[in-house]
Amino acid sequence: MNTIAKKQNEKTTIEYLVAARRLYSMAKCLRGIKVFLGVIIIAFLAYLQLRYPENENVSYALVMASVLALIAEPVLDCRISAYKVQGAKMQQCFDNDLFGFSWNESVCGKRPTEDKVVDYCKGKPIKKKLYDWYKGIEADMDEDLAVLLCQNQSGSYDRRLREWYIVLCFLCAVVLVVGVIYTALKKDATLYTILVYGVVPATPIINWFIAVFSSYFNDKEDLDHLDDAIYQEMKRAEASQLIGKQVLERIQNLMFMHRKVAYLIPDLFYSILRRNSENRAAATVERILARQKK
Repeated sequence: MNTIAKKQNEKTTIEYLVAARRLYSMAKCLRGIKVFLGVIIIAFLAYLQLRYPENENVSYALVMASVLALIAEPVLDCRISAYKVQGAKMQQCFDNDLFGFSWNESVCGKRPTEDKVVDYCKGKPIKKKLYDWYKGIEADMDEDLAVLLCQNQSGSYDRRLREWYIVLCFLCAVVLVVGVIYTALKKDATLYTILVYGVVPATPIINWFIAVFSSYFNDKEDLDHLDDAIYQEMKRAEASQLIGKQVLERIQNLMFMHRKVAYLIPDLFYSILRRNSENRAAATVERILARQKK
């Protein structure tokens, strides 16, 4: 027996999830500003340069915007990282309380105080999509197996989102970089023009994609470790062997370490794929339970 299905919708538990979502949203907002400065503005000014090649003000604005984006990048990255860590801690509180795990200060740092939870929940209604966060978990299911299935859902769901997102980012980066350099060539095919009005403006876009690309592979490595640990416990469950509580806690701590550094998926992209991913997660739980009963 387990209480996950009921407890995940209790106000005191779900407020951790509300706080986590708000902190992640704050980090995404800053990351959106970073993309706006380093990608969208530059792409727009590059288009204006193509449209008005004789207007030197546009070309100067393009270079200045590129320099501004490069200066703002480390400042924004620092704040984004801080919000991600705080959001990961709130989500760890949600999972730990749900699964009955103790807080591991050596891995997660200091646990957020209750007043911080209140601060980040203040004025934020609990959205319908936050209820039943873990799908397909029934009350009569063994507690350790239920925890393992929840962890499997988190890892599988996260991996699928990132696989789709990196493809989209790659296509956008290629189109934008080629477009910026093309506008420089149309202005003047000299080396100076290509470097100053093509390569320099393209640099923030390239940096953005490199950050996404490198983060994807780091995230993939973290998720591979999680998958290996979960897979081994799944095999034990299918063989009707006891699932180690300490192993489940180690998996949860690995989940936290991944979340605090993982590249944040934009809310729009997240919302588009959410329904399909939820259905996939629920179907996966059904298949695992069916195999276990054989």
